[in-house]
Amino acid sequence: MLLDGVPVSKMATRTATAMNMDLLHWYGLSGRKLPWRTSTDPYQILISEVMLQQTQVERVIPAYHRFLDSFPTIRHLAAASPRQVIQSWQGLGYYRRAVRLHKLSQIIVSDMNGEIPSNFHELIKLPGIGQYTASAIACFAFSHQIPAIDVNVSRVLHRVFGQQHRSKSSLPSKDFYNLAAESIPLGSASQWNQALMDVGSIFCKNRSPHCTECPLHNACHHASNASQKSSSATPFVPERKTRSRIPFRGSSRYFRGRILHALSKLEAWENIAIEELFDDINAEIEQESKLDRQEFHQILLTMSVEGLIFEIKDNITTDVLAVKLPS
Repeated sequence: MLLDGVPVSKMATRTATAMNMDLLHWYGLSGRKLPWRTSTDPYQILISEVMLQQTQVERVIPAYHRFLDSFPTIRHLAAASPRQVIQSWQGLGYYRRAVRLHKLSQIIVSDMNGEIPSNFHELIKLPGIGQYTASAIACFAFSHQIPAIDVNVSRVLHRVFGQQHRSKSSLPSKDFYNLAAESIPLGSASQWNQALMDVGSIFCKNRSPHCTECPLHNACHHASNASQKSSSATPFVPERKTRSRIPFRGSSRYFRGRILHALSKLEAWENIAIEELFDDINAEIEQESKLDRQEFHQILLTMSVEGLIFEIKDNITTDVLAVKLPS
């Protein structure tokens, strides 16, 4: 098997040997100290991986602790109401993840005696579990020696091995997956995957990588290739925590969050009239960003289909009169 005309095993051995010693040494000294990295509990790993989808680490950490306080085991999560799960998901956005996670927990409890599968091929059969998440759970919770290739890891490895990364997708080709798998140092898959994630997050940025400061600088084809445009001369400034911003203010995602926030403040038996909710979510919004009624009703319809809200309708006209969180 060849990758760009070079046998995969030879390429992996040559580059991985140069990469792995520096990578694991750096990770041992400077890897991010994240709460889920101290656990091998498959449930806790599952929660962290779902939360980290499309959400920054800084926002996930407090939500992760809060969620596990509310639902310490998968059986607690499965027994909860959708309303309770959605309320505990506050602040993370992309609430469909919470609904899918809840349904997944119920399947595992009812069909698998509450045991999360340990095998990649069984994990990926579960609804809402993709290739990366299945790999991450199998590796971080069950010590399977496989690569967990997210967007950061994919970008780092493509650059290290001198391959063009043509897509934002983290899904690797079969050849590239095998190349990554052959690069894993024996018995160290978990640390190796986590280290590559950190390198991708801290140094190997998509648009402006800090090559000279990167621990993989000496082994990386991208960093050493003078013909490629590189930002290695760009002064490295460690990322600073910034104040939370709302870049999507006025977008559908923004108003979905406002709707769920308003509904989360209601008691389980309460609902809110459509007109009152419409006025509430438009309150304190600039005129040009306010939601009109047609958009509002379309958002409610979509959220109802996704299982995020429950609509109370007129028995005759079927018009939506009020909404609440699902019971």
